[in-house]
Amino acid sequence: MAKKNKSKPAKKRSTKVTKAKKVKSRPKKHLKKNTKKMTKQKRKKTPLVKTPLETEESVKEEELKEEKELEHDTEQEIGEEEEEKEEELGKEEQYQWDESEESEAEEEEIESEEEDKGGY
Repeated sequence: MAKKNKSKPAKKRSTKVTKAKKVKSRPKKHLKKNTKKMTKQKRKKTPLVKTPLETEESVKEEELKEEKELEHDTEQEIGEEEEEKEEELGKEEQYQWDESEESEAEEEEIESEEEDKGGY
């Protein structure tokens, strides 16, 4: 009693006429080369801006910036050290708490054993 596979009827093609999509035009190679040449020529024509020589004031400002950065770095290092100490203390407290739980569990076991012995 095998079932036969019924084939589906072929889909009808649409009779609508669709408009062709517009293809974006690409820049032509010879135009591209010319634009590059133009930019190079323009660059050559523009004068270079000369940077002023370093004055004493600018040197002092740079030194102040460096000192501020160093202070900021040391503050961050101190903060990190304090956080590490707090984590270590937290671990020690957790360890002590685990030990107290274990001792309580042992005491309960001992009490239950004593009750069992007394019951017999």
